[in-house]
Amino acid sequence: MKLYQVMFAANDSVKSTLSSSGLIDGLKATTEELKNNRSIMFWNITVPSELASIKPIFIVYNIRSIDNEEYLDGDSFSHTVIINLTIYTNKDKINDLIESINNACELNGWEFDLAGNVDYDPQLKLYFYPFQMEKVFSDAN
Repeated sequence: MKLYQVMFAANDSVKSTLSSSGLIDGLKATTEELKNNRSIMFWNITVPSELASIKPIFIVYNIRSIDNEEYLDGDSFSHTVIINLTIYTNKDKINDLIESINNACELNGWEFDLAGNVDYDPQLKLYFYPFQMEKVFSDAN
């Protein structure tokens, strides 16, 4: 697989995984849904609008790295993809959400775990929960 193909596959897999945990793809939401939908939404790389960023809880993810792992006749055969996933929330307890994402990750072949310290920004009045997802993609999948 070429790196851009791995990137496409990883993005599709993350979206599918997060959706299967009950989250909503924010890029598919209309302005009306952003205003009224109380479901937790996720975005790739950045939250696209101020309206989206004032939700009480939301998730942003991005690909941190794609590394070649195995070679077959000189060509990459598998790639390890690492995703940074950050939960932004004004709530101090989101255990059920974290468990739901973890369970969806396990069902979809992703390793999921905390990637750093939970932090709080008093100006934004938001907690930041940094997580990491990791999965191997190969030409065989």
